Amino acid sequence: MSKNSFATQAPDFKAQIKLLSVEDGGLDRPFWPGYRPIIWFEIQVPGISSTSGAWQKMDRDAIFPGETSEIEIAIFAKDFYKNQLFPGLKFQCTEGSRLIGTGEILEIFNLELKA
Repeated sequence: MSKNSFATQAPDFKAQIKLLSVEDGGLDRPFWPGYRPIIWFEIQVPGISSTSGAWQKMDRDAIFPGETSEIEIAIFAKDFYKNQLFPGLKFQCTEGSRLIGTGEILEIFNLELKA
């Protein structure tokens, strides 16, 4: 990975993620730090509807379908989300068009993104 990759940058926020179980339509494999789903925040931001988010530090080695975990996340489209994010903001994680889980921001690290 290149030095400028957003996956290696400082995390922007900490969130609690709840992955869907396989029975509820979730994927049938675990996820590790470095995973990059699409994140759909429950806010309207002009010019963008979603961003890629790299899962970085997790509260365990891997998270499995049906589990809940606290994860630090770095987002790709930082410029679009300046002054837009806040603790309590909910979001969805997808892989392509498939919903794999939901999340809620617990803490903002990148103060440029904080509403």
